[in-house]
Amino acid sequence: METVKEQQAIALEVLRVTQSIMNDAIIAGGAPRNWYQNKLAYDVDIYLWQDKQGRLDRVALKLGINPDDLREKKCSPDSDYVTDQITEVWEVDYKDQIIQWIFLREKGVQFQTLEEFVIETFDFNICKCFFNESGDVLLTKEAKEDFDNQTLTIDIFQMQKYRRIERLPKRSRKLQEYYPNHKIVIAGNRVDSINVDEPRTTTTIIDQLNRLGF
Repeated sequence: METVKEQQAIALEVLRVTQSIMNDAIIAGGAPRNWYQNKLAYDVDIYLWQDKQGRLDRVALKLGINPDDLREKKCSPDSDYVTDQITEVWEVDYKDQIIQWIFLREKGVQFQTLEEFVIETFDFNICKCFFNESGDVLLTKEAKEDFDNQTLTIDIFQMQKYRRIERLPKRSRKLQEYYPNHKIVIAGNRVDSINVDEPRTTTTIIDQLNRLGF
């Protein structure tokens, strides 16, 4: 059975090859979040800027992957992706790992750094985690607080700005499967945090949002 270190080594290899051709790339989200807890990740998401030169084929070839094996994933309204910020997503199986390259709009259009994109648009603070080219797992202060406090904090105003509110119940249920002992905290700039003990149904969360005026 593979270990977290082995999975990280494969992710690091892909990240460094990607950076050598695409320049700017980071691993963020569920993989580093799980690695922080010494758990295996389901897949590895690599975020990078829009590629107008078709360089992903070069990344694949350098890794020994046939570019024809790359699979494009559609950013549907029900997907986990921020569809108005992400231009395309490509996936491949590499050394028994699912690797995804997630392309964002051009640098500077809305965000100056990939880290800024993650911090600003990820819906749950606990997912605001990174894995860099040095092989380090990095957590934002907000992610660390969620781990320490056993909470799942949503900045509802950021979600209103970048994501579809109606996706919130589905996302909440998914994360609570990973963290059954964590409480949902709905937080934002203009309201106090609200704890939801059993946010397992759509109506529970939507009722909370309605009481907040959303």
